[in-house]
Amino acid sequence: MDNILKHSCFGLFDAACQVFSVDEAGKIVMTDINLMETTGDESLNDVTENENNASEPQEVDEELISIVQQRPALYDPRLPLQERTKLKQKDLWQEVSNCLGGAYSPIDAEKKWQYLRDCYTKARRNFKKIQSIEKRSGAAEYKDNDCTDSENRPPSTPSPSISELSVATSALRKRQHSSNIDEVDRAFLQTLNTNVQPNPIDGFMLRLAEGMRRLPYRERSQLELEFLIKLRETEERLGLLNN
Repeated sequence: MDNILKHSCFGLFDAACQVFSVDEAGKIVMTDINLMETTGDESLNDVTENENNASEPQEVDEELISIVQQRPALYDPRLPLQERTKLKQKDLWQEVSNCLGGAYSPIDAEKKWQYLRDCYTKARRNFKKIQSIEKRSGAAEYKDNDCTDSENRPPSTPSPSISELSVATSALRKRQHSSNIDEVDRAFLQTLNTNVQPNPIDGFMLRLAEGMRRLPYRERSQLELEFLIKLRETEERLGLLNN
């Protein structure tokens, strides 16, 4: 805190009527107490209204998927590097959070998307594996039946033309493709309904957010500032900001 007060930008700071706070861009700013308390009351009302009108978790996750899909720079490695820099992706995750009405913070939205993507990938891989086993099993059964019933098979009918076979094969592939998509989508939605066991960091962040919401705006802003300063000092000490 002393280091901040020594900065030339805060030379006019008056502790009697001003406090430090962190804006949406993560910058430390001086804020008038009266204005901050008024804004804090409005923010508290907005938070309460948002919590009362919050959608079901599955609906929020489905909306998250839809919003992220509209921003390929968050997940498509084929795009040029200049279109998916860390700074641009950070801004995009902030957009995602805003589109969700604050249901997820930018960091939580990114973590949730990664979790849903991993679940979808695993479900799709497992589905294809099961489908492959069923196909091999069906082919072996057909071969055995073909050998057993060859003597009792009735006279063969005239073979269809090449064009008829092509049309039939195309229609069959379309039906199989549509069926596969439906099955994968159902498997993906099933993973969305699975209860997620939060890791220790997630649990800590949820507990921290719960406690922060109960604090008055002034104390909450002060605590946010102290926490961010402590976090940055630790990152600098460990050399994480150079990565």
